[in-house]
Parts: sequence; C-alpha cells; structure tokens
Amino acid sequence: MRDGNFAPGLKLDLLRKDMNLGREMGVPLMGRGGVVPRMDSLVAQGKGYVDFIAVLGLDENLSDMPG
Repeated sequence: MRDGNFAPGLKLDLLRKDMNLGREMGVPLMGRGGVVPRMDSLVAQGKGYVDFIAVLGLDENLSDMPG
C-alpha cells in the first residue's frame, strides 16, 4: 500500500456485492455509511477491479496528503 500498489486481494466489486447482500439480509455493518460512498466513487471511475484498500488512496487524493 505504501508504494501505491493496490493489486487485488479482495476486489472492490466483490466486496461491494457482499456488503449489499449483507445489508439485504439485515447484517449490521458498522462504518458502512462512511466507506460505501468512497467505494461507489472508485467503481464509477472503473476501478472495481482494484483491492478494496484503494479507498485509502482515494482519501489521500481528496485530502492532498502525501503518499
């Protein structure tokens, strides 16, 4: 992660699918409200194939934090 390598371990698309299934089944998912919009943003950018941890990279970009 430190070097910006977000090769997939768990692809973002798959995690979103699982989170949606959990929500439909009534499984409480703490923090969902904060992370899902970020995931949706990456998926909308065509980055659903990257590892879910890429959400951290999105936050870096939004905050102008050094990588």
